[in-house]
Amino acid sequence: MSLFEWFCERKNLGATGTLEVGKRGLPSRSNGMITFRFVIAFTFIVFFYFSLYSNAWSITIETFIIPSILLVCYCLIGFFIRPKPDSSNMGWAGGLINNPFKITDNWNRQLMVFKIILMPGAFIVESLIQFVQLLLNSKNA
Repeated sequence: MSLFEWFCERKNLGATGTLEVGKRGLPSRSNGMITFRFVIAFTFIVFFYFSLYSNAWSITIETFIIPSILLVCYCLIGFFIRPKPDSSNMGWAGGLINNPFKITDNWNRQLMVFKIILMPGAFIVESLIQFVQLLLNSKNA
């Protein structure tokens, strides 16, 4: 934080985004899109494990459980925590350049980074939930 940011925005803060926590609503999608998203999410998971164990001679239960727990935690954090930055206050040139007179643009850019980091985890969980719902609905029909 520079002194310019502190002096210029000390009393009148600009617009900032929010960090929402809780269950997210799932949008309605077609059956084909749900299946396509599930295939992409499953491919992410397979690629994750393949990249971990491509050079391993043998896989033990310990080397499998720890990355699995970390993957589940990451996906759940991505699903339940939703950063929502205020895109009107991201700095100059759409967030590429820092505004030296505002600190709130730094906060919004940081929320955008968190959103980008958590997006794949949320995608995987949403895809899995909707695919399981699709299978249960087709089984009951």
